[in-house]
Amino acid sequence: MGALALAGAAVAAAGQLIGGEATAQQYEYNAAIARMEGDYALKRSKIEEKQHAYNVRKFIGRQRALTGASGTVSDVGSNLTTLIDIEQQAAIDAALIRYEGLLGKWRGEASRDLYKYGGRSARVGSYFGAGATILGGASAYDWKSPLSTPPTPPPYPTGSAKKLFY
Repeated sequence: MGALALAGAAVAAAGQLIGGEATAQQYEYNAAIARMEGDYALKRSKIEEKQHAYNVRKFIGRQRALTGASGTVSDVGSNLTTLIDIEQQAAIDAALIRYEGLLGKWRGEASRDLYKYGGRSARVGSYFGAGATILGGASAYDWKSPLSTPPTPPPYPTGSAKKLFY
Protein backbone atom coordinates (compact mmCIF):
# COMPACT_ATOMS: atom_id res chain seq x y z
CA MET A 1 0.00 0.00 0.00
CA GLY A 2 1.17 3.46 -0.65
CA ALA A 3 0.37 7.05 -0.03
CA LEU A 4 -3.34 6.42 -0.58
CA ALA A 5 -3.41 4.23 2.54
CA LEU A 6 -1.99 7.04 4.61
CA ALA A 7 -4.39 9.57 3.07
CA GLY A 8 -7.33 7.23 3.72
CA ALA A 9 -6.25 6.78 7.32
CA ALA A 10 -5.99 10.55 7.77
CA VAL A 11 -9.46 11.12 6.32
CA ALA A 12 -10.95 8.35 8.47
CA ALA A 13 -9.26 9.78 11.57
CA ALA A 14 -10.62 13.25 10.79
CA GLY A 15 -14.09 11.74 10.40
CA GLN A 16 -13.81 10.07 13.79
CA LEU A 17 -12.75 13.32 15.43
CA ILE A 18 -15.60 15.27 13.81
CA GLY A 19 -18.12 12.57 14.72
CA GLY A 20 -16.88 12.45 18.31
CA GLU A 21 -17.12 16.21 18.64
CA ALA A 22 -20.66 16.23 17.23
CA THR A 23 -21.70 13.51 19.66
CA ALA A 24 -20.11 15.40 22.53
CA GLN A 25 -22.04 18.54 21.57
CA GLN A 26 -25.30 16.54 21.53
CA TYR A 27 -24.54 15.28 25.02
CA GLU A 28 -23.76 18.81 26.21
CA TYR A 29 -27.07 20.05 24.79
CA ASN A 30 -28.93 17.24 26.57
CA ALA A 31 -27.08 18.13 29.78
CA ALA A 32 -28.28 21.72 29.52
CA ILE A 33 -31.87 20.54 28.94
CA ALA A 34 -31.67 18.20 31.94
CA ARG A 35 -30.43 21.04 34.13
CA MET A 36 -33.27 23.28 32.97
CA GLU A 37 -35.81 20.53 33.64
CA GLY A 38 -34.45 20.15 37.17
CA ASP A 39 -34.68 23.89 37.75
CA TYR A 40 -38.21 23.88 36.35
CA ALA A 41 -39.27 21.05 38.68
CA LEU A 42 -38.07 23.01 41.70
CA LYS A 43 -39.75 26.24 40.59
CA ARG A 44 -42.97 24.40 39.80
CA SER A 45 -43.01 22.80 43.25
CA LYS A 46 -42.59 26.20 44.91
CA ILE A 47 -45.56 27.53 42.97
CA GLU A 48 -47.63 24.43 43.79
CA GLU A 49 -46.74 24.79 47.47
CA LYS A 50 -47.90 28.42 47.51
CA GLN A 51 -51.09 27.47 45.67
CA HIS A 52 -51.74 24.66 48.14
CA ALA A 53 -51.20 26.98 51.13
CA TYR A 54 -53.62 29.50 49.57
CA ASN A 55 -56.26 26.80 49.01
CA VAL A 56 -55.91 25.54 52.59
CA ARG A 57 -56.25 29.06 54.03
CA LYS A 58 -59.27 29.64 51.83
CA PHE A 59 -60.86 26.36 52.96
CA ILE A 60 -60.21 27.04 56.66
CA GLY A 61 -61.62 30.56 56.27
CA ARG A 62 -64.74 29.21 54.62
CA GLN A 63 -65.17 26.59 57.37
CA ARG A 64 -64.83 29.25 60.06
CA ALA A 65 -67.33 31.47 58.29
CA LEU A 66 -69.84 28.63 57.96
CA THR A 67 -69.32 27.65 61.59
CA GLY A 68 -69.76 31.26 62.71
CA ALA A 69 -72.88 31.65 60.57
CA SER A 70 -74.41 28.62 62.24
CA GLY A 71 -73.93 30.25 65.64
CA THR A 72 -71.26 27.94 66.99
CA VAL A 73 -67.71 28.81 68.00
CA SER A 74 -64.94 27.45 65.79
CA ASP A 75 -62.06 28.02 68.21
CA VAL A 76 -62.97 25.34 70.78
CA GLY A 77 -63.87 21.66 70.92
CA SER A 78 -64.22 19.42 67.91
CA ASN A 79 -64.31 22.37 65.51
CA LEU A 80 -60.85 23.41 66.70
CA THR A 81 -59.57 19.82 66.51
CA THR A 82 -60.80 19.56 62.93
CA LEU A 83 -59.06 22.80 61.95
CA ILE A 84 -55.82 21.67 63.61
CA ASP A 85 -55.97 18.36 61.74
CA ILE A 86 -56.53 20.20 58.46
CA GLU A 87 -53.54 22.46 59.12
CA GLN A 88 -51.32 19.52 60.06
CA GLN A 89 -52.29 17.62 56.93
CA ALA A 90 -51.70 20.78 54.89
CA ALA A 91 -48.18 21.03 56.35
CA ILE A 92 -47.50 17.40 55.41
CA ASP A 93 -48.81 18.00 51.88
CA ALA A 94 -46.63 21.10 51.55
CA ALA A 95 -43.58 19.10 52.67
CA LEU A 96 -44.36 16.43 50.07
CA ILE A 97 -44.69 19.06 47.36
CA ARG A 98 -41.33 20.54 48.40
CA TYR A 99 -39.78 17.07 48.44
CA GLU A 100 -41.04 16.33 44.91
CA GLY A 101 -39.50 19.58 43.71
CA LEU A 102 -36.16 18.81 45.30
CA LEU A 103 -36.28 15.30 43.90
CA GLY A 104 -36.98 16.68 40.42
CA LYS A 105 -34.06 19.08 40.80
CA TRP A 106 -31.80 16.20 41.87
CA ARG A 107 -32.94 14.07 38.91
CA GLY A 108 -32.13 16.93 36.56
CA GLU A 109 -28.66 17.36 38.05
CA ALA A 110 -27.98 13.62 37.94
CA SER A 111 -29.06 13.46 34.28
CA ARG A 112 -26.95 16.51 33.50
CA ASP A 113 -23.89 14.87 35.05
CA LEU A 114 -24.47 11.64 33.11
CA TYR A 115 -24.82 13.55 29.85
CA LYS A 116 -21.63 15.50 30.55
CA TYR A 117 -19.80 12.24 31.23
CA GLY A 118 -21.15 10.81 27.98
CA GLY A 119 -19.93 13.86 26.09
CA ARG A 120 -16.45 13.60 27.55
CA SER A 121 -16.38 9.87 26.77
CA ALA A 122 -17.43 10.47 23.16
CA ARG A 123 -14.77 13.10 22.71
CA VAL A 124 -11.97 11.03 24.27
CA GLY A 125 -13.14 7.93 22.41
CA SER A 126 -12.86 9.79 19.12
CA TYR A 127 -9.26 10.73 19.98
CA PHE A 128 -8.34 7.12 20.61
CA GLY A 129 -10.21 5.95 17.53
CA ALA A 130 -8.48 8.51 15.33
CA GLY A 131 -5.09 7.60 16.78
CA ALA A 132 -5.72 3.90 16.18
CA THR A 133 -6.82 4.62 12.61
CA ILE A 134 -3.66 6.61 11.91
CA LEU A 135 -1.47 3.89 13.43
CA GLY A 136 -3.31 1.24 11.44
CA GLY A 137 -2.82 3.19 8.22
CA ALA A 138 0.84 3.76 9.00
CA SER A 139 1.41 0.08 9.75
CA ALA A 140 -0.25 -0.92 6.46
CA TYR A 141 1.91 1.50 4.51
CA ASP A 142 4.66 -0.15 2.48
CA TRP A 143 7.62 1.89 3.60
CA LYS A 144 9.87 0.20 0.98
CA SER A 145 7.73 1.01 -2.03
CA PRO A 146 9.10 3.26 -4.80
CA LEU A 147 6.69 6.00 -3.77
CA SER A 148 7.88 6.02 -0.20
CA THR A 149 11.68 6.10 -0.68
CA PRO A 150 13.84 7.92 -3.20
CA PRO A 151 15.32 5.70 -5.90
CA THR A 152 18.85 4.47 -5.35
CA PRO A 153 21.35 5.42 -8.02
CA PRO A 154 22.81 2.60 -10.07
CA PRO A 155 26.17 1.32 -8.88
CA TYR A 156 29.27 2.98 -10.26
CA PRO A 157 31.09 0.98 -12.87
CA THR A 158 34.30 -0.63 -11.86
CA GLY A 159 37.33 -1.15 -13.99
CA SER A 160 39.05 0.98 -16.55
CA ALA A 161 37.31 3.56 -18.63
CA LYS A 162 38.41 1.83 -21.87
CA LYS A 163 36.44 -1.27 -21.01
CA LEU A 164 33.35 0.73 -20.27
CA PHE A 165 33.27 2.84 -23.38
CA TYR A 166 35.05 0.69 -26.07
